[in-house]
Amino acid sequence: VQPGKVVLTVQNVTHRFDGKTLFANVNLEIARGQKAALIAANGVGKTTLFKLIQGSLPLEKGLITFGHQVKQVFFEQDQSRVLTPTNTVLQEVQQAVPKVPDSLIRSMLGSFLFSGDDVLKKIEVLSGGERNRVAMVKVLLQQGNFLLLDEPTNHLDMYAQDVLLQALRQFEGTILMVCHDHDFIQKLADVILELTPQGINRYNGDYESYLYVKKQQQGTAQSSSVMPEKKQLAQEIDADSARQRRKEITALESRIAKLEVDIRKRSEQFAALTYGTLEYRQAEKKYKELQHELEQKLAEWEKVTVS
Repeated sequence: VQPGKVVLTVQNVTHRFDGKTLFANVNLEIARGQKAALIAANGVGKTTLFKLIQGSLPLEKGLITFGHQVKQVFFEQDQSRVLTPTNTVLQEVQQAVPKVPDSLIRSMLGSFLFSGDDVLKKIEVLSGGERNRVAMVKVLLQQGNFLLLDEPTNHLDMYAQDVLLQALRQFEGTILMVCHDHDFIQKLADVILELTPQGINRYNGDYESYLYVKKQQQGTAQSSSVMPEKKQLAQEIDADSARQRRKEITALESRIAKLEVDIRKRSEQFAALTYGTLEYRQAEKKYKELQHELEQKLAEWEKVTVS
């Protein structure tokens, strides 16, 4: 079912916690087909706002409305609260979507790395990443037209993230997500909603465009405060800093690209290895080392590009 043009409207929402106002006068509108990421500095309350939209927290002030024929489906951050431990993977999905044929369920589970007897594993023995993959299969098969995703990449390795990313890119409906993974946001979101204590700043575009606009705004604010006699010296220093920063960024991006290729190759190797063998453990150790280095380099890249 296709929803109306406007899928979600938030009007003048304010929320307080322990006597302190987290945010006030939040206004936003999400149109059909948009893929929006809600971001904020730590402590501002993006998870709280997300839960208000989801309806799991009571609304204190303001109005939140969904559009005509909107069918929202939620992805919880804490899957231990919503999955049934004694169910098998297959049973968990079957109960969520009883009208969906088993052939389609098994096919979707297979695309999310549950093949063969994997679908007969109990939920209680799954890792955090495996539980998130089961939950995402449930979300995608419920045929909603508006997905609200709370940290969908939690506990997922790079390969599973790629599978999820492709599935969400192909999803024709609307998405609102809270996600700490900036690379995932960059590859999926076309609207960035920055929550501040004073409300929402909206950026139409991807995450890198948002960072660029923020950097320009900060640069304008800083330049207006520099005294005229200090501007020339500041410009010379800025030019040297910019050259050095470009070198750092180029080196980091080169290493990040190589790590992503190496990690993808390692992911493909797992399919040919037997779980628990020495060769498997050695490959898994190297894979985790590469992932750790990639996370470090991405953090360094982000620090350099936004500073």
